[in-house]
Amino acid sequence: MHGSWQTLMAGASLGVIVLTGAAGAEPAVPGKLTAKVAMGSDYMFRGVSETSGGPAVMGSFGYEYEWFYGEVFANSIDYGDRGDTQTTLRMEYKAGIKPHLGPLDLDVGAIYYNFPDSPGALDQDFYEYYAGASHTMGPVTLGGMFYYSPEFYMNAGKTQYYTGTVAIDMGHGITVSGGYGYTNFENDVLGRDYADWNAGVTANVEGFDLDLRYIDNNIPNFDNDNKAVFTLSKSL
Repeated sequence: MHGSWQTLMAGASLGVIVLTGAAGAEPAVPGKLTAKVAMGSDYMFRGVSETSGGPAVMGSFGYEYEWFYGEVFANSIDYGDRGDTQTTLRMEYKAGIKPHLGPLDLDVGAIYYNFPDSPGALDQDFYEYYAGASHTMGPVTLGGMFYYSPEFYMNAGKTQYYTGTVAIDMGHGITVSGGYGYTNFENDVLGRDYADWNAGVTANVEGFDLDLRYIDNNIPNFDNDNKAVFTLSKSL
């Protein structure tokens, strides 16, 4: 996983230089560039650790223009205790639109998940389509998303993921939030359906976001590596 840390931190440093240099100049293209770096005590994907309970480093670069957005996200991974000792990095390439429909904020798009240093025989790469909506009522935001993959991770076949979230703005830079998700594998031989959930609090302190979250799932006979995860992130 050491190589992934170096790669991501180098990319994050380059992003800081690029964004800082562009801060005082007129933008060459319309829209907004975004970037974020983060470090966590673990990295969970749908209730399951991707780092075998170890720390993770993450980074993203994005572009927004009116309804359209695109993002490249990366996180270090360590599947060592699950048999794959070679894969150290996961990339997400995402593009979508966020139109408004009355009181709803919609979100529709696609994601390609890529594992650059994965052993080819594992077939870890896959893609998903997604659609969802959120609605804000005062300090409360409710949301729901649906993801569909025609061929999920490791050739697990058609898979759907449903998730609902709630976030409450407590003021003073503090947000309390939680979510519940359900993964449905159409091919039960390759994957067993399961639920995951999380609840936590995020605080903005001097421009940094500190997030402490409880994350778990109901996979039978599965020892989740960490149920309490702390993440420190910074938007650039």
